[in-house]
Amino acid sequence: MESIMKKSLYAAGFLVLAGAAQAAPVVAAGSDYSVYVAGQLSGNGLHMTNTFDGMTETFTRAGETLSVNDTETGLGSGLHRITVNVDATGDLFPVPFEAGNTGIGIDGNGLDLLGNVFLEDAFIHFYINGADVFTTEDLADTYRALFSGAWDGKFAGADLAFTVDNLGGAGINGIGLEFLVSDIPDATVPEPGSLALAGAALLAMAAARRRRS
Repeated sequence: MESIMKKSLYAAGFLVLAGAAQAAPVVAAGSDYSVYVAGQLSGNGLHMTNTFDGMTETFTRAGETLSVNDTETGLGSGLHRITVNVDATGDLFPVPFEAGNTGIGIDGNGLDLLGNVFLEDAFIHFYINGADVFTTEDLADTYRALFSGAWDGKFAGADLAFTVDNLGGAGINGIGLEFLVSDIPDATVPEPGSLALAGAALLAMAAARRRRS
C-alpha cells in the first residue's frame, strides 16, 4: 500500500527561470528510475521503470497507454531543472473525486544523481489534454523535513508517495513532476540536524497508515 501525505489541490502559477545555460548534468544519463501512479479508489498502481535519456517510453495501465519522458536543463549558477512527464490516453483517475497517488522511486529506484544536490523546489502539475489545470504548492518547502540534506533522488521517498485529493473524474490525463536543484560542494553537504526528528515522525505516521489499510 502506498503511504499517504495529503495535499489540498489548488491552481497555482510558478516562476519559470529563463536564460538556460549549459552545465554538467546532475542526473546520470542512461540510468533508470521508476515513476508511480495509482488512484486511491480505482487502484491500478503501476511502477514505470524508465531510462533517463530524454526519450519517450510507453507502458500499459488499465487498458490505457502511458508515455513517460524526462528532461534536465542547466540554468546556470549551479541550478538545474529536472522534469518527468507522464501522458495517458485516458483519465488517470477515473473514479469521481478520488485522490491520486504519484511519486518517483517509491519502490527504491529513484533518480541516479551524479553528485550532491539540494532540492530547492518541487511541484506536481496535473494536465488535461496538455493544459496545466492544477499545480501543487512547493512540496520541497512544505515537506522540508524530508528533503533537508543532499537529495537522494526519491520523491517523496521509498514506500512514500504523494497523495493529492479530488482528482478523480476530471479527465486528468497528464502529470508533470518538476524539480529545481542546486549543486552542493562535496565538503559542505548540510546535516539534517533537528529536522531529522520531524522527518522521522512523518515517515512513522505514513507507515502506520499503511499498516491499517
